[in-house]
Amino acid sequence: MESNTRLIDLRQFFKYLKEKALILIACVVLLAVAMTALGYVKQKRSLNVTAGKTSIQTIMQQNRNSADSKNYPDVKSTDKSRPDGAYNASAYIYAEFDYQAYGVDSGSDISRIKSYVDKDVDNLIYLRSMLESVIEDLDLESFDDMEGMSWEDLQYMINVNTEGMNIIIITVTDVDASRAALIANDLAEKFSGSASEYMNVNDIYVKDEAEVPEEPEEVQPAKAAPCVSKKAVVKYCAAGAVGGCALAVIALFAAFIIKDSVRTDSDVAYLGLSLYGQIPADEKLYPSAIKRIAIGLSVGEAKKIVFTGSSEKVDTKKIVSDIKKALKDLPSGVNKDLDLVATPDIKNNSDVLLEVKDCDAIYYLVDYDKTSVKEAKAASSEIAKAGRTVSGVIIVNKK
Repeated sequence: MESNTRLIDLRQFFKYLKEKALILIACVVLLAVAMTALGYVKQKRSLNVTAGKTSIQTIMQQNRNSADSKNYPDVKSTDKSRPDGAYNASAYIYAEFDYQAYGVDSGSDISRIKSYVDKDVDNLIYLRSMLESVIEDLDLESFDDMEGMSWEDLQYMINVNTEGMNIIIITVTDVDASRAALIANDLAEKFSGSASEYMNVNDIYVKDEAEVPEEPEEVQPAKAAPCVSKKAVVKYCAAGAVGGCALAVIALFAAFIIKDSVRTDSDVAYLGLSLYGQIPADEKLYPSAIKRIAIGLSVGEAKKIVFTGSSEKVDTKKIVSDIKKALKDLPSGVNKDLDLVATPDIKNNSDVLLEVKDCDAIYYLVDYDKTSVKEAKAASSEIAKAGRTVSGVIIVNKK
């Protein structure tokens, strides 16, 4: 009787996994290596970002703690106070202020007014709109170590100094030399372009841009940098191995289920047929399996028995010949006078149908995991058209 569902034989599945062991191992190794590399890169990137942020925070904190909040007294002390591993990039601006417009009458007035002018310069450079414009133009937040940086953070990376009456120096301290120069130059250009709108200036321009050395200074923390955790990398490796194994098993299980081939008695039952015997691929187990089939045939009522294979790969002639030999070796008292007929595979030889019309029993030999359910159903239907039914199915090359 035909079964509506095909049962999953887990034992067969584990055998199938064993056959596909190389695929399973390859998946485990590949994913373990990939996850190990990912874990290392993520940790390394995280450590670099953390180190960068720490250095920038050190710069900002040092400027916060300076005597006049943001500015070092002069360029010399700015360089002297630069944190280890940081780089100072300075842009020089020439500004010719119109001191007479401020009502200057004497030298003492110039000295007094200049202090006010210097404060105006500071306030304009540290203006919120000015610094936000720099952040936006240079897309500073796209840098990992500047993610989330505000204009208030940026102002503590900037020092403003003056030399004499006309030179304004904008110094940017950063762990990235190229970036320090970009910020200094961009800020100098913006200040030069807008100073005349807010201050009494006869002439103003960037005299010297901040230079970027060919090989920017790298951060050299005073303390040893944190290392990549071996334990964390091992965890990534283990996760990759487990994940690779799980994915491979799931994929192979899906392939096992989807594959339309005859492997077990449940597959045979799904065809509406009964399993008569199984002949293993193992040569050591082969003789005993042939003997069991011979014994079963000898105690049956059928005299003429036809064996037909599912394909030319099934050596029906050899199997029938071995069954005949096994019958001869059986003890007396059993029916040895059987007419066993080996026919070509029914798939490619329609003449087989003529042979089955006058036989007592028909056994259909299917190749384990090679013969599809569709092929087996088609063969059973062809035999049924000849007015006969398959007496039983024998699975050959069973693993």
